[in-house]
Amino acid sequence: MKQETGMKVIGLTGGSGSGKSTVAAILETQYGAKLLLADEIARKQMEPGEAVYQKIAAYYGPGILLPDGRLDRKQIAAVIFRDAKERDALDQIVHPAVISEILRQIEVFRRAGEKLVVVESAILAESGCRSFCDEVWVVTAPAGIRAERLAASRAYTRERIETMFAAQKTEQEYAKTADFLLENTGSLQDLEKKIKNHFSVDN
Repeated sequence: MKQETGMKVIGLTGGSGSGKSTVAAILETQYGAKLLLADEIARKQMEPGEAVYQKIAAYYGPGILLPDGRLDRKQIAAVIFRDAKERDALDQIVHPAVISEILRQIEVFRRAGEKLVVVESAILAESGCRSFCDEVWVVTAPAGIRAERLAASRAYTRERIETMFAAQKTEQEYAKTADFLLENTGSLQDLEKKIKNHFSVDN
C-alpha cells in the first residue's frame, strides 16, 4: 500500500557500515524527513512488558534474560548470526510487530501533512517494508571500507565484522532492490551532492 500523492515514503537500506545513518541524517536535517528506524523500533518492542519481549522470552527460555529481566541482546545476536534457522525464528516474532508500528507512524505523519518519511532498515525487503515504500534507496560501499568504518565507529573486531557481513546480503544483492543506488565512498559533501542531484532529477 504505497502512500497517496503528497507524501513520499523512502525505504533506506544497505549493509552494515555503508552509511545509512549518515544518509538518514542528511535527509532529516536538509530535507525535513521524518525518520523511522526499524532497529530502534524493534529495540523498543523488545523491552520488558512488550508483546514481542514476551514471545522472545518464551521461545528462548529464562537463560536469555539478564539479571534485571531484560533480554540479553548480545547473546541473541550471537545466536542468530551463526544460525540462520534461529534468525528466521526471531524474524517471525519481531518483523510483524515492527511493520505494524511503522505503518501506524506513517499514517500519523500522513495525517499531519508531512511530505517525506524515511524508513531505515538493513533488511527492508526481507522484513516486508519494501511493499509500502514509494522508492528504495540502497547505500553501498566496498566491504573493506565498510569494515574500516565499523572498526572505527563501533570498535568491532575483525571476527565480528566478518560474521556480520556473512549473515547479510552482498552488495550486488542489495543493489538489485534499488530504485536509487547511492555509492558512499567519498566525502560527506560528495554524498550530499548525490542526494541533491537525485532529488533534482526526481522532481
